Amino acid sequence: MTEDTRVHTLASTRRAVGTLVVLAAALLVPCLVAPAHAEDSITWKNGLRYSSADGSTNIKFGGRLHLDFAWIDADQQFLDDVNGGQEFDDGAEFRRARLFFSGTLYHDFEFKAQYEFGGFFNGFRDAYVGVRNVPGLGTVRVGQQFEPMGLEVLTSSNYITFMERGVNSVFNRDRNVGLRILNHWNDGAINASVGAFRQTDEYGKAEAGSAYDLAGRVTGSPVYLEDGRKVVHVGIGGTWSFAADDSLRFRARPEVHWLPRLISTPVVPADASRTVNAEAAVVLGPISFQGEFTWSGLDSEPLDNPSFTAWYAYASFFVTGEHREYDREEGIFGRVKPKRTFRTTGEARGAGALELAVRFSSIDLEDGMVTAGTMDTWTVGANWYLNPASRVMLNFVHSDPSTTSSVSALQTRFQVDF
Repeated sequence: MTEDTRVHTLASTRRAVGTLVVLAAALLVPCLVAPAHAEDSITWKNGLRYSSADGSTNIKFGGRLHLDFAWIDADQQFLDDVNGGQEFDDGAEFRRARLFFSGTLYHDFEFKAQYEFGGFFNGFRDAYVGVRNVPGLGTVRVGQQFEPMGLEVLTSSNYITFMERGVNSVFNRDRNVGLRILNHWNDGAINASVGAFRQTDEYGKAEAGSAYDLAGRVTGSPVYLEDGRKVVHVGIGGTWSFAADDSLRFRARPEVHWLPRLISTPVVPADASRTVNAEAAVVLGPISFQGEFTWSGLDSEPLDNPSFTAWYAYASFFVTGEHREYDREEGIFGRVKPKRTFRTTGEARGAGALELAVRFSSIDLEDGMVTAGTMDTWTVGANWYLNPASRVMLNFVHSDPSTTSSVSALQTRFQVDF
């Protein structure tokens, strides 16, 4: 058996085992954790949900499928610099294909397990357990989960406005295994989260030499009117990340997953990085604005402690009058609900919801002896929400990196999540 065959077989086995585990757990857990009563219910609400008669146990089984297509437009200089002079083929990929089950048991015990089957990554995404309503603390979670920093990073990929997150997400640590504490006050007007994490791989395994992160985020919504149709959100977060093997590296692609990373620092000798992120958003009915600014400094005496920055700002408008849904207790955005779902027959015929958006982002990976480059990117997007569980996305991206000539891409996504 060749190495490629062995790797493919191993990956297929992992996918199959993951599927069986998720499906079996989703089907069996409700039967094991609560007795069967006539008042127990199994319903569909953007996912399959089980609720016990006394309300102590609630379980949801669901997933997501993001199917992307991309067409790249680049001149010969760009192709020579980044692709060996060859044209980029028009591409298609399952950007994400996931199944999950989550819920609460006996009122205060929570859990979530989510497995990824698509793209270049196969493995667990979220995999944690937690206890809610801990006196003086709130919710305490242990396991693989997002480190608390960044509005767009913490907002689910099902609900972000563009196909890819802003370029400053390269400074976020994403998911790692650790302990996180979450709480909110005054009906969610203020919420905070802190955590300590071990840097792990996609299977939650910490290799020898892996390091630690400390992260925290505080947000508030001083304005919250008309059940969330008018919102002002502000927040600040930070991460202190200790470098594995005393080295760090930052790389960024132009918000097109089909393209390679166009600017990249070398492997920098560094003991740690300190990252601060400021975030803000405003919702005024169908119009909304959002932006973040990220600064990251390296503890690297040989390179005189360089620092890098990135930011984005965008505006969106719902032509059909909907608004972005804001989760006040988490300080993130959630599922958009069209006023009329897409139907071609019957009295309830509707066209769904249409959102238009434009974003500008910029990243600077140059400071002192590090001259990795800068990159500015424009994205124009349209989102058609057929119903609360599905949408079609269209993005045109134009990126101008300092390391080569500019590049443009047209992308589309067919998405369903439940």
